[in-house]
Amino acid sequence: RTVVSELKGLLYRFRRISNLEGEPGAGGDSGDEIDQLKLAFEQAAVDLQRVHDELSTSEFKFRMMFESSQDAILIVDGDTRIQDINPAGIRLFGFRDKSEALSIETSYQLFWDTRDAEAMFRTMTQEGGIRGLEVSMVDRTGTRMIVMISATARKDENGRFAGGDIVLRDITEKRRMEKYLAQTEKLASIGQLASGIAHEINNPLGVIQCYTDLVMKGEPGSQVMEDLQIIRKHTEQCKQVVEALLNFARMSEPKKALTDIRRCVSDVLSVLVNQFQKAGITVVDEVPEDVPCLVVDAQKIKQVLMNLLLNARQATSPGGRITIGFERRPDAVCIVISDTGRGISPIHIDRIFDPFFTTKGAGKGTGLGLSVSYGIVKQHGGDIEVESRVSRGSTFRVVLPLESKH
Repeated sequence: RTVVSELKGLLYRFRRISNLEGEPGAGGDSGDEIDQLKLAFEQAAVDLQRVHDELSTSEFKFRMMFESSQDAILIVDGDTRIQDINPAGIRLFGFRDKSEALSIETSYQLFWDTRDAEAMFRTMTQEGGIRGLEVSMVDRTGTRMIVMISATARKDENGRFAGGDIVLRDITEKRRMEKYLAQTEKLASIGQLASGIAHEINNPLGVIQCYTDLVMKGEPGSQVMEDLQIIRKHTEQCKQVVEALLNFARMSEPKKALTDIRRCVSDVLSVLVNQFQKAGITVVDEVPEDVPCLVVDAQKIKQVLMNLLLNARQATSPGGRITIGFERRPDAVCIVISDTGRGISPIHIDRIFDPFFTTKGAGKGTGLGLSVSYGIVKQHGGDIEVESRVSRGSTFRVVLPLESKH
């Protein structure tokens, strides 16, 4: 009776596992229960094999998608440590192999600002996932990139965060192109407007200046003469603005030739060195002698360097330092101008290349210097990169391609 009772219990459980209808009867001999148990066991084995095959197929499909995905995929645990990463993720972050990726202490280290990581995981915990989140991240060399993230959270049986599956897409180049197109359109439209305004203003300014000069030939030292001096001073300021507008609007095609970049830097510094000394600012020239020659318009590149150095001087207090250096890249060179000045506010840094945008006081700038510089560098197929921290200084990188057509 004990054996039969145990067999009936096993049979009941196997029937449930195998989804066989009915339960073992109360009567019958032990042979019946053994036969029924054998049948139920065989059915359970068949079901188990089927489920195993389905799981294997599902796992194979998942692994294929995981490995072949063009988007980076991270699988993290409840402590935000990386448990798995696909080949696209290894390429995105520049890891040597998967083991290096799995060795980092936390996925927070992949974010440019850890506060972005905290906000992302908090949202995942509260809402179960995120979609289309744009954040700045860094690769293993510290290079910054813009990434779009979609993620799904996993929770344990108690509803606590147990990890997540994170999909990342690098959109750095896309955002750069969008910014470039917007800037180009803005420069073109404002250039046309500036040209028209400059011509309309230039003529009456010339008349005002002419009659001022005529009247000033009268008796010197009178109150009228002092007033005329003020008129002349402000007229000349207006003409300088008009000239800047016309230069901005004309933006001629660069006349490229093989150019010694080291010589360009030296020529610009020789003109500005006295200004820096009078302002009490130290200039450090770290550009080596073996800088490769580039096919560029030397005068326009000098104009860019002049604008950037003058901006750095105006942002730097006496006792500060400006450094002009050089960096090599696989397909480009960078002239790097750094200062220890007041820096650029985050709310302004995306607007510094906009025409007429300036944070300088009245009469200290037209807001066209960086716009013109940006346009010149873009004409050469390059770019200007900016990094800045308030009260810590700014760094501008003039990126010029190694290969350029005449």
